[in-house]
Amino acid sequence: MNFNRSDRPHSNKEQLIKGATLMFGSLPFVFSGPVLFYFIGFPLLDEGKTWGILLSTVFSITAISLFVAGLLRVLKGFFDAR
Repeated sequence: MNFNRSDRPHSNKEQLIKGATLMFGSLPFVFSGPVLFYFIGFPLLDEGKTWGILLSTVFSITAISLFVAGLLRVLKGFFDAR
C-alpha cells in the first residue's frame, strides 16, 4: 500500500500544543497537592482544623482535571478527522 503525502493522516498541531501545555501546566499542582497534604494538612488536622486538607484536595483535583483536559485535547489532535 503506497501512501502519497496527501493521503496520509495529519495531526492537528495546534491541538497537540495546547494539550501538552495543559498537561505540563498541571505538574506544579501534581507535586504541591501531596506536599501540602503532608506538611500542612496533617499538623492542622491534629489541631482540629480541616482547611489544610481541603486546600490540598483542591490542588489535587485541579491537577487531575488539568491533566485530563490536556490528554483529551492531545487525543483530539491525533484522532480528530479533518
